[in-house]
Amino acid sequence: MLAPWAARAQTIDYELYELRSNSAPILLSSGTRTYTAKDIVIQEHRLRGRFLDKGLQIYGGFSAGVSDFRDTTYGFGMWLKDRDSFWAPISGGGFSWDWFYPERGNDFRKLQGTGLVRVSYSSESAYKEIGSIEVLQDITLRVDTRPWFFFVFGKTTWGETHRMVVKKGSAFSFNGAGTMKPRSDLSPFILIALLVWVIGDIGFFRFSKNIELKKRLRTASAIGTGSMFILFFLVLSDQPRILLFVTPLVALSTYRGLRHTAICNACGRKIFVSGWFSKRTHCRFCSAKISN
Repeated sequence: MLAPWAARAQTIDYELYELRSNSAPILLSSGTRTYTAKDIVIQEHRLRGRFLDKGLQIYGGFSAGVSDFRDTTYGFGMWLKDRDSFWAPISGGGFSWDWFYPERGNDFRKLQGTGLVRVSYSSESAYKEIGSIEVLQDITLRVDTRPWFFFVFGKTTWGETHRMVVKKGSAFSFNGAGTMKPRSDLSPFILIALLVWVIGDIGFFRFSKNIELKKRLRTASAIGTGSMFILFFLVLSDQPRILLFVTPLVALSTYRGLRHTAICNACGRKIFVSGWFSKRTHCRFCSAKISN
């Protein structure tokens, strides 16, 4: 049922904080965000379970919203993103996921922390699509804006870098939203293509007996592999700004690969002829002398 207040301008009362270790939260902004349906941005994802990301810009680059899988039987997730941060091109605005589970009727309670919201469903959809979320008790949305490699290569664990308190009486209304950004998520296909390319490249340089062809294709192979990586990260992030970070790294890696590798004239294997601090004089596979 369409809530009666969904057709007019809505408001969200909020407090936005930055969190730093060993210090109290820093208030970045507080106030009331007044908006209409045209301010809502909806992005459609077609893979990994078709769903809609419905969001609203709150302050600066920060936006808040819901991932709507059009089935709230077990609940739904809301999020907070910072799409203008330094790391945004890589992190996609950060990792954020606050789950709400059904309590009674159309009321859903926040799983971690306190808060209660009431959901109404859109009459414009044939599915059980979220039309609005009314905040009955204050809720807190959290985000870690740091990119993934902070957690893969470091000792950092996931935590909050920012949080937004949405006050009682606020409402997220998505009915009649004016901006739809359809997106076909191609990252799985690009990843498959990248894996096929890399496996084929390794297989060719490992098993082919045509030494002269290997030498001719070595540069093209390195550039092609680098280009595939750049394309994968571009599609994965859906933000062209990521090219500012990825392209120099891939270019440096490609240059180093071409500068420090060669094809052995005797066995045809690809070998590292020099590292950062040493230089190889013989092939590690057949012991033939490496010609300059």
